[in-house]
Amino acid sequence: MKQGSSIIVTVTVEESLKFSKLVLAYREQGTSDFLGREMEPVGDGAYRAEIPASATAGSSVAYYMEAQDDDGNPVASRGTDARPLVIAFASTAKASTGHADATVERKAPPRKRKEEDEEEGHASKMFVSLLVGSGFGYVSGNGEVNADTPVSGTFSGALLGHVAPEVGYWWKSDVMLSLQGRFQLITGTTGYSQDGKQHDPVPAALAVFAKATWLTWTTGSLRPFLSGGVGGGQIRHVVTFGNLTDCGSNGMQTCKDSVVAGPLLAEVGAGFFYKLGDSVDLVLSSNAQAAAPKFTLNFDVNAGVGFAF
Repeated sequence: MKQGSSIIVTVTVEESLKFSKLVLAYREQGTSDFLGREMEPVGDGAYRAEIPASATAGSSVAYYMEAQDDDGNPVASRGTDARPLVIAFASTAKASTGHADATVERKAPPRKRKEEDEEEGHASKMFVSLLVGSGFGYVSGNGEVNADTPVSGTFSGALLGHVAPEVGYWWKSDVMLSLQGRFQLITGTTGYSQDGKQHDPVPAALAVFAKATWLTWTTGSLRPFLSGGVGGGQIRHVVTFGNLTDCGSNGMQTCKDSVVAGPLLAEVGAGFFYKLGDSVDLVLSSNAQAAAPKFTLNFDVNAGVGFAF
């Protein structure tokens, strides 16, 4: 192995072994704690993870592999924290492919081991994404341009849709805390003139949510999630007033107006991340939002890309 380079460790698991996840634990020379990262399946009972170059700066690196059940208890291992496998780097050693192979083969007793979220499952702590989508919901209240016209309760949409940027931090390997915006574009509405004064429709709505996202499965390319959050701002829907026909630039169009909800907002959601590369994910999600004191129950569907760093 080459000193100062990352090392890919591959492990083959017996078919009869029942486990929830495999963890590669490694320790840099001169340190006392093992760091852990989850191993990903690569086919035919094989799993793989990387010892980063930052851990191979010394003359050796210690490591072991551990299969764990749903509660995080070890059920089998290759090496232990007390008797780890060791890769030694010699100044005269030939360059290698940077791979190490082993087989998980024996039970290990429960014990404590330090695992950092950064190393297990999410080497990248920060996450940013940009999603686009559209929504519809149940609305009631009054129009904004036609303020004296009530809406008795109906389902309606935003027509064009919204953009939802998000900035998050992986607090744990399966929990992300984030801030997400919802920049809604309102289309299809009409203004009107009265007594020589022009009343223009509202073109947009802005909301911001503080969210928590929980991964229900942390390995593999497809990772489903659940989310929830609270926030503030506005959600708008477009309604048609069929009995009003004096809107538009010529004063002869059917009036279409927006109804606003908020400013207190709460939402729940679900979706999945699909890994497109080492630091790029496809993100698909759906959200249900409730607003008060101006009420709405709104449903969004979003799609976009996210980047980890």
